[in-house]
Amino acid sequence: MTAPGPPAWPPLPEAVDRICAGLRAEPGELQIGGDFPPAVAQRLSEAGLTSLCLPERLGGRGGNLSDLVRAVERVAAADASTAWCLFIMATAPWLLCHARPELVAEVYADPRVRIGGALAPTGTIRPGGDGSWTVEGSWAFGSAVNACQWVAVHAVFAEEPDPRSGFVLLPTSAITRREPWDGLGLVASGSGTFGVEARGVPSHRVITGLGGPPRWPEAPFRMSFRSTFAACAAVLLGIAGEMLDRFAGHARGKRPTFGRGLLAEQPQTRTLVAECWGSLHAARALLYQSVARIEDSCADRGPEAREQAELRIAMNIVRASALGVVDRLHLAAGGAAALRRSWPARLLRDAHTASQHYMFGAEITELAGAVLLGQQVPGGRL
Repeated sequence: MTAPGPPAWPPLPEAVDRICAGLRAEPGELQIGGDFPPAVAQRLSEAGLTSLCLPERLGGRGGNLSDLVRAVERVAAADASTAWCLFIMATAPWLLCHARPELVAEVYADPRVRIGGALAPTGTIRPGGDGSWTVEGSWAFGSAVNACQWVAVHAVFAEEPDPRSGFVLLPTSAITRREPWDGLGLVASGSGTFGVEARGVPSHRVITGLGGPPRWPEAPFRMSFRSTFAACAAVLLGIAGEMLDRFAGHARGKRPTFGRGLLAEQPQTRTLVAECWGSLHAARALLYQSVARIEDSCADRGPEAREQAELRIAMNIVRASALGVVDRLHLAAGGAAALRRSWPARLLRDAHTASQHYMFGAEITELAGAVLLGQQVPGGRL
């Protein structure tokens, strides 16, 4: 019996269109909150979106970061929780590109596999005997782990000075405890805390050396894992774009109490929409330009510090622009925005929750500025 061939993926634009149409038609659990719905995760896998950037030789679509950023932005307009989980799962290849071949073969036996994880090094790895390891710990912000087959956890080596930390790939059945997600927004992302109690793992499931060259030859993997968080900024672009579209429709049919004419006919509304459109599209152009520069640099080398810094700056410009658009339009929407389940309130909560990712922190912008000033910055911090 021959091994099955790679999946026959539908064309990417068509696949994204179908996912977005389904999310809009049946919001269901996505607006109630809790775990990331496994049925939605399954649809993402079957559409080839979770394996969008997985190399074709491993059964994936072979896409690049630009493809992922576009897909995430479009999905975020339909549902931010789904887009957030897609961002997490679809960037896993940038972690696995540093893994040993036996782990890659094990994890990607089916390219539709879903991999979640947590970045903070809040676990511990200890020698377990016979070349194996034991990992334990607790990790916050475990987006989509309930709907994944594997989870990548970041842990510190307890008895090894170098490397200081690494990622461990575990089957999600190894998770021994989970706490529900109680976030302000992204309510259906399942981003709660999870833990593992003294789990033995074979050595090939431990990944180290993320700061070094990848094992995979494909050009996109010459960029750092952190560069892929441009997809995180794409979530904010999608949310803010949806807010602008929704507000425009709302304004065309809304007559403010004690106001004269439609909301869309008010001079301040017209000015507001124009300013929001300009701010959002300028930030979007900068992000896509910066991603393209990173990708161009990967054709024959890895990105330089300058290119990395420019991408981090672009991400933070997106954050500022998206939050500005969302906040201003939420205020202008009037009384409807005061209702918890209204679209302005939901998009406001999603945007502010997504904006709390550590890659939008003040330290990242400061380090990027240091690079622009010609100062040395440790590569692992940027």
